[in-house]
Amino acid sequence: MNIVRRRPRATAGFSFVRDRETGGEPPTSPDLLSWVEDNTLRRLDRGKYVPLDRPDPLVRSTISIAFSHDGRYFASTHGDHSVKVFRYPSGEQIACLDGHPRTPWTVRFHPKDSSILASGCLGCECRVWDVSQGECIRKHTFASSISCVSFNPDGSLLAITSGSNLLLWNYMEAAPNNSRSTSSAIDDIRGPGVPRKLLGGVNPFHMVDFHPSGTMLMTGEKNRSPPPPTGAPSNQEEQFTLKLVIHRFDRRIVKKFDDPVLEVPRAVAYNDAGIHFSPCGTMLAACIPVHEHSDSFKIAVMSLVKRNQIKIGTVMYETALDRGHVTALTNLKFSSTSHHLLAGFSFRPKNPVLRGHAEHYDQTAGRGADGGMRRPNQVGVVDIYNVSEKFEMIRSLRADMDLTEGQEGGAEDEINVAVFAPVFGIADGVVYGTQKGRIRMFQQATGADMKAEPCGESHADSCSSSAWTGSTATTWSSHRAPYVVPPISRRQRLRNTLVREQAPSGDYRDTTPGSNPVQLR
Repeated sequence: MNIVRRRPRATAGFSFVRDRETGGEPPTSPDLLSWVEDNTLRRLDRGKYVPLDRPDPLVRSTISIAFSHDGRYFASTHGDHSVKVFRYPSGEQIACLDGHPRTPWTVRFHPKDSSILASGCLGCECRVWDVSQGECIRKHTFASSISCVSFNPDGSLLAITSGSNLLLWNYMEAAPNNSRSTSSAIDDIRGPGVPRKLLGGVNPFHMVDFHPSGTMLMTGEKNRSPPPPTGAPSNQEEQFTLKLVIHRFDRRIVKKFDDPVLEVPRAVAYNDAGIHFSPCGTMLAACIPVHEHSDSFKIAVMSLVKRNQIKIGTVMYETALDRGHVTALTNLKFSSTSHHLLAGFSFRPKNPVLRGHAEHYDQTAGRGADGGMRRPNQVGVVDIYNVSEKFEMIRSLRADMDLTEGQEGGAEDEINVAVFAPVFGIADGVVYGTQKGRIRMFQQATGADMKAEPCGESHADSCSSSAWTGSTATTWSSHRAPYVVPPISRRQRLRNTLVREQAPSGDYRDTTPGSNPVQLR
């Protein structure tokens, strides 16, 4: 009898490196950490839905999702007026925080304490919760609905957008009885627990976010709808956009924002989920026009540092989107290493992307050879890109399509929010929330789930996916036949091998020999 010797699996070596780099002491090799993250994201499974404490129809919708800084927990907000908290990676629900009078639209964890989170609702109320006790420890009622909250890096302040106002709240200090935010001046923000108005806009603010260094603050104000472009169909719906402004911020010297670091006149976003500072602090991701007066848009990664010929706001990497993907875009998020970017989409039934899928779907071939139903047609709802010169799509996470006879085709999962799961400095998976209230987790594939799937139809320049067999990695591309590469060659270097380390006071130092510190200010 012949004895077949099994070749050692490449996954064993990858798992060893992955466990070593994400466990114990902090990793010392950014390049190796990026490689581990890249392979983890390429090998995500087909996803599973997280059990909730209430049936999906009662939950109604999942609006926002945020992870704690240590990656151990994530919180979500829902149409049933609740904030739910889960363990990661198990997906076990550990708390349901009730009390908001209307749907909470935004949630953020404290940047250093995973037991504290803040949420704001359409009922004008902001609450700070102690998750370990399941209690609200601070709350304040504002004049208008709250669209976004953001902690500063040390967690002592909350920036809040309420209607057309931006306010700062030192929630650590107790507020006087019957206090309400009525001040129109820019006051001392150190207390006594009453939110202070920092900025007033002409139109409502939809997002606010602190830069990782704490030296900048970004706001997103709704744009007035301009007249349709010349020659555009009269029934064409105008694209919703925000005006982004990045302001300098210093809590010791609070002054009017009259000298912005960067302005982006139009960005496709509905809230803070659609725009993101990279964790390394050197980049900003947004969906912006192809050129100033264009009606076409692209996903762009812009520089936030000055270096040689690169100015703040220079587009470093980009990929164009077709009209269907632009109207469906809800999310842009960087990974923990800043080397990957995800884009989440919410496809409505009449979206041209779905019509294209439906037209090419042969419903007469609905049964497989064994007589059982074939796997439903699917559409990519979360695309993951490698942030590099090629800006290639490395993975597309898919949702089933409802192609019931007599019904308009639509995606089962219309994505409201999608985020990377940060674990020990890398993106360990993806979690998204849907219009129907469901939450779905994608984690590292094991066993049968390790079978790779091509990314499918691409709306970018390239699209690829990979899987491991034996001691090699096989990669698919939308424009090329499958090819085989050694696993180690898949390591990526970000921004032409430049690796930056965060330094105090908002400085970012280039570790390339002979380089000088790069100032953000």
